[in-house]
Amino acid sequence: NKLIEIFHLFEDHNISFMNSELRIIIYKELTNILKESLSLLEKYIMNISRLVQLKQKVPKKESIINKIIYHTTLDEIDDLIIKCEEILSLYQEKDQELFQYEIGRNVRKYVLNHPDILEEIRKEINYSSTHEEIIHNCNIDLRTLGYEELIELDSYLEQEQFLDKYDNSINMEFDLYDEIVEKIEYYKRIYEEFPFIKHSIEEYLLDYLEDAITAYKENNWRIYYQIKERIKSFNAENCFIEIIGKRIGFCQYIDTLNLELEEDNYKEELEKLNYQDIISQIEKEASDKKYYEYGKRQYHHLQDDDKKEKNA
Repeated sequence: NKLIEIFHLFEDHNISFMNSELRIIIYKELTNILKESLSLLEKYIMNISRLVQLKQKVPKKESIINKIIYHTTLDEIDDLIIKCEEILSLYQEKDQELFQYEIGRNVRKYVLNHPDILEEIRKEINYSSTHEEIIHNCNIDLRTLGYEELIELDSYLEQEQFLDKYDNSINMEFDLYDEIVEKIEYYKRIYEEFPFIKHSIEEYLLDYLEDAITAYKENNWRIYYQIKERIKSFNAENCFIEIIGKRIGFCQYIDTLNLELEEDNYKEELEKLNYQDIISQIEKEASDKKYYEYGKRQYHHLQDDDKKEKNA
């Protein structure tokens, strides 16, 4: 229930809970409270069970003789009653702690008392941010949620408190996949009757996708943003010379291996599309084997991927 309440709070302020460093801090503290509560509950149950067992051994009829005979047992029963009350009280305190959990107050206090949480966050985001940058991002989200209590920051970052968040693999969504696939499907429809060009564009865009995945995994946001901008403004017709040239380079390397590859006449396709003016430049680059090494790398890369899939 507390998490649902927190989800709604983030949603109401247009913050992605899953893409916020606060998520890790909140999960950690709530999980600790839950673990401590369960541990207390387990102790309570064990003591209650022992209490029931002991009471069954003592006759219900009270007498001086019974008190003498079962003196030790009765003392243990009294101790268990007190212990159960103490445990129950502690459990209720944990229950209230969870019920009264408040992000602004609790997050700040938790980070101050458990600074190691910052390193845990770094591990989750592949060490792509410093502790100061993580705190900076947390404070931006806290402020957006409407809290005045902020986590203490180094002075050089405090001056930048109103700047955007630092990019890392938590708050950066990998949103290029759908965009690239959408463009691939678009050009497949456009060039359905032109197989060489169609396949060339698909492979060209898949190269971008692979580079984007690598950049994302390595937290190389400069490269990631560059790819994002290129995909955003991508126009296949403006890149036909390079797109077709790379496909030709792949075909040239395949030929050296005496492997069969279904070939299509790119010249004929370009002429039908009224792009005959670029054929001479494509032919010259093909003659110079400009993209031969690219084709070689691409072939062996595909072979490595096939081996990984088979081993998996």
